[in-house]
Amino acid sequence: MENLPSVTFLVLVERDSDSLVGCLETIALQEYPEQLVDAIVADGTGDKETSETARRFNASVAGFGVKDALDRIKLGLGSSRKEIVFVIGADCGLARTDWIRLMVRPFVERPEVAGVFTQMAEMPTDGSFARYLCRLNGDPFLWFVHGDGANPRRCHVAYAAAGSGEGYSMHIFPSRHPPLIRVDHGVGIRRSAISGGIGGDEPVAPLIRLVESGQPLAIVPEAGIHHQNVDGIWPFIKDCWARLTVTPEGWPVCSEQHPLHKSLWRRARRYLFELYGLTIIMPVLDGIWLSLMEKSTCMLWHGPAAIAMSWLVLVERAKRLSAGAK
Repeated sequence: MENLPSVTFLVLVERDSDSLVGCLETIALQEYPEQLVDAIVADGTGDKETSETARRFNASVAGFGVKDALDRIKLGLGSSRKEIVFVIGADCGLARTDWIRLMVRPFVERPEVAGVFTQMAEMPTDGSFARYLCRLNGDPFLWFVHGDGANPRRCHVAYAAAGSGEGYSMHIFPSRHPPLIRVDHGVGIRRSAISGGIGGDEPVAPLIRLVESGQPLAIVPEAGIHHQNVDGIWPFIKDCWARLTVTPEGWPVCSEQHPLHKSLWRRARRYLFELYGLTIIMPVLDGIWLSLMEKSTCMLWHGPAAIAMSWLVLVERAKRLSAGAK
């Protein structure tokens, strides 16, 4: 592959910098011309250790102490002078040493491609529950609401390809029914495709803009991204409860105004999830079906995870309705 593009990694630090070293190490190990790669650490913690870690890996720091993820993404995109910007969370890592080469191929071969994304890849240290979350590419709620559109492994089922190449497929996604793409899971954006700025107020705003303007995105399944998933049903429940209670609206992705929820079907399924979990039998049957489809018994965790999650959502909705009635 000739004419390799220059790339910037925009590393988002949300809570603490403990995992930042591992993330930057996977970037440093890439088999890609060193002069074409740099990293910008977008630190939302304001932690001095983050700046020190960034300097150790010759990375710059942007958005120091800025809490809003989209603001830090905008600052990072504005600071970069490279052709391609990859957004990655500090709790993630590149799954292969040829990751950049795989991910830039669609940009090189198809000038019309505006962005690329990949899927979660299992880590050797993952237990069965972490492998379940990895293969689901999220949690039971997101899987229930978005279906195959929530998982890059299954996007080819939900969306017809507009083209393909070695190791990737290209799609023009419908603006009312876009896939659920985790922006901080190694999404790559061609800077020239968003030269007019980014609207919206959600971290997914850069991708939503690309989808709404009809620009093609490419899926590169084999590249893979490592993510530090919780490993166990109890840590999962604690994490879900923390996410539900951290903002006035619960999960941002549950919000009516979220840009991924333009379709009436998805909006309806947000409220049907509690009923789905309370049936008990349906999540269990789906867990069996997923285990057969994935050929892995780790997917049997779907039943307990979906049931627990539905109860948490139901309790939180009841609490907020009760508080609103007073």
